[in-house]
This record gives sequence, structure tokens and C-alpha cells, in this order.
Amino acid sequence: MVDEAGTLAKRWAAKEACSKALGTGLASLALGYPFLTSYFQYTQIPVIGKMPTASALLFDLGVFSLVVGATVLMLIAIAHQSLRIRSRASRAEQDGGRG
Repeated sequence: MVDEAGTLAKRWAAKEACSKALGTGLASLALGYPFLTSYFQYTQIPVIGKMPTASALLFDLGVFSLVVGATVLMLIAIAHQSLRIRSRASRAEQDGGRG
């Protein structure tokens, strides 16, 4: 079973991802631009050279984190259900079918 610390870590990760996505939109408001206005510039990366970067990348990373986190949580929930069913079946066998 998932311990309490694991559950809290997942909740914290979901809040972190949501704040990344929301923070990108609010940053443009703080600078006097409409919500989710994107900023674009070229960034010099040592080995690669100049690369185009946009503030929308932070929003995309936040949304990506939320989707991956939700998928992992659903897979964990399905795994727990299968473990509970298997555990219930083995207990029923041990009791000789007396439920």
C-alpha cells in the first residue's frame, strides 16, 4: 500500500505542476501584458549554440507534468485494486470458500 509520505509527495508534485502552468500566465499579467502572453528570445547554449526559447515552454512543462502525474496516479490506483482483489481471493481460498 502507498504510505502517507508517498501520498503527500504526489499531492505536492501535482500542486507544483499546477503552479508552473498558472505562474506562467500570471507572470505576463504582472508585467502588464494579457494573460498567457508569450515572450520569445534566442538563448545561447554552450555546446549547441543559439536556440529559440519561449515562455510558453514553462506552461507546456507544467501541463506535461500534470498529465504524467495523473496517469501515474491512475495506474497506481488500478494496481492497488488488482492487489486487493487478489488478496480477497486468497483469503477466500484459505477460509475454504466461506466468505
